[in-house]
Amino acid sequence: MAALIITLILLLLILILAGRLRYLESQAVDRQLQAHVTQNAAKIKGARRFYLKTLYRSNPPLGLIRIVTIILTVIAVAALLWTAAAQLAVADVIPAGAADFLSDFFTTETAERNTAAWILAGSALLASGLRWYTIKALHTIQDAEDTGQMRDVYTTPRELRVKMDTTRQVQLVLIMIGALTVALASQFNLYPADADTTADTSQTTAQSSASSASSQQSAASSTDTNNPAPKQDPHTPLGALQAAKDAPLSVAQKLSDADRATLIFMAYWAMEGEDPATLFDRGTAGSDYYYHIIPNNGQPLYVFNSHTPSSNTTANMFVARVDNGNVWFYSLYNSPSQSPHLSDITALTTQNGSARPTDQPLANQSFRFRQMITLNYQQTGYARVHQILQNGYAMTL
Repeated sequence: MAALIITLILLLLILILAGRLRYLESQAVDRQLQAHVTQNAAKIKGARRFYLKTLYRSNPPLGLIRIVTIILTVIAVAALLWTAAAQLAVADVIPAGAADFLSDFFTTETAERNTAAWILAGSALLASGLRWYTIKALHTIQDAEDTGQMRDVYTTPRELRVKMDTTRQVQLVLIMIGALTVALASQFNLYPADADTTADTSQTTAQSSASSASSQQSAASSTDTNNPAPKQDPHTPLGALQAAKDAPLSVAQKLSDADRATLIFMAYWAMEGEDPATLFDRGTAGSDYYYHIIPNNGQPLYVFNSHTPSSNTTANMFVARVDNGNVWFYSLYNSPSQSPHLSDITALTTQNGSARPTDQPLANQSFRFRQMITLNYQQTGYARVHQILQNGYAMTL
């Protein structure tokens, strides 16, 4: 929180100095109006702008530096917006094509935010340095041309020019400090948790309240809310899943049932500590793998099991419940039941017309389906799992 407060204070100071520059500019125009009573404010402002452009045209290197400074400033502003979007996890406001492109380079919002923050810092520092040089160069030129009189409508009294240039330089120092503050605070995760995390917490709390009718499920949900699973190292399969950012909604809407089942299957094994990219690298050991979808009144249940034809044995592995884009996992403990009714395999609790396993969810947490898309969709191993998983027989509650 301290980093956020410092950043906001720096931003406020920069805006205050921008206001001071406007005040000093208006004072310069007022001085000209007093010296040239036949002119008006609009003409004087136009003459001042034209004079500044003339200075740049008569000094080509200075003009080139100005263009480069403008380009770097645009990059810095874009990077600032990008940093804020990644920090607040507002992926939905980014066009789908751009989000898809970014997803190819960044697995997590943190990595994306840090990259954007350092681009902001680099471009802001360069732009500020060039602008500082430009201010000093223009000051030197105007000092040489200054006659100490208000003869020309574009003239700025020296005392006002010194105040304006000093204000600009202080503003540049604050911009550089602010850009570095954003980059370092992002790199060391000093800003408050993003909106996405807050939304997840609220969603978990709501789910806990909704299931209070069942004592066992209520206890499990209470554990989910009060004792959330700790964050894992993002270099581990589970940690990478926890840290993954949301894929664009447009991508999620295009997925087939087989795509969803594949992503859920890979996420489950990530929770078990397996690398989803290497699943079935050594084949299936003579077993067939199936998924079964139970509609469940808008909260579909995906049941996964394997069957070994040589021994005619079945192993029910787990069931995943999809609720409003969140996926909860429940173990079936490799039950050998071949029943088409889920209630014969595991105890169920019904709430508001939808069923869920009575057991506590695995890892005491849910994962957003769009996280699974970002991490595994069309990545290494996805095609292999997609090919092996088969749509099984119809199942009911």
